[in-house]
Amino acid sequence: MKVSVHNLIPSFSYLISCIIGIFISFQFFSDLEKIESDLKILTIILLITILSILIVLSYYLKFIIFYDTKISIIRPFRFQFYSFKYHEIKDIEWDILAVDRLADYRRLTIYTDNFKINFSDFEYMNFNSLEKILLEKTKSILKYNLANKRRIELEQAKSNRWFNLIWILMLTYFLVHFTLNTKHNLHIIQITLIIIIYRMIVVLVEYQKRIRGHKLKRRRRRK
Repeated sequence: MKVSVHNLIPSFSYLISCIIGIFISFQFFSDLEKIESDLKILTIILLITILSILIVLSYYLKFIIFYDTKISIIRPFRFQFYSFKYHEIKDIEWDILAVDRLADYRRLTIYTDNFKINFSDFEYMNFNSLEKILLEKTKSILKYNLANKRRIELEQAKSNRWFNLIWILMLTYFLVHFTLNTKHNLHIIQITLIIIIYRMIVVLVEYQKRIRGHKLKRRRRRK
């Protein structure tokens, strides 16, 4: 059994939105009479914005579980649960998921007679493991367009490597600056930054391997 593990960016966004929403709600409703009218309006706007983000994130949240013979999808905030067998899968497609102001992500779409489900490495950290299990379980019943899969992987690597590198440098600078200049021992912030930087370095190394592997294949073909 393999369970999807959510990516850091959406997970932290969800967690931070919850914390900020609870904090603002507490401050607003506990000191309602002491807050100036302009601040009340601003607080209401911020609260509505954060609640909207929470609703959107909750709507799209899903867990995917790969068993030996079937796949189960759970959407907890929509109260949905459904499963299908591997032999029910009719097709698998890959494409690029472009997220506004963020990097490009790989998306895999599964088609059956009754369902269409997709997941991406924007959503899940273990996207590669989930993809590998899916291909192993369906290789005897489906013909994949692996050329398109490799093209998507290369396209993502070329598009995202500089994006990742810039963010690694920015976050490292912020981590060093925060550590040297802050008087508070907010270790949770430092630990969070270190985890994110480490994860982005791992992804950057994977991008470089893809690009290098593609170049080696092209050289072999020329020879």
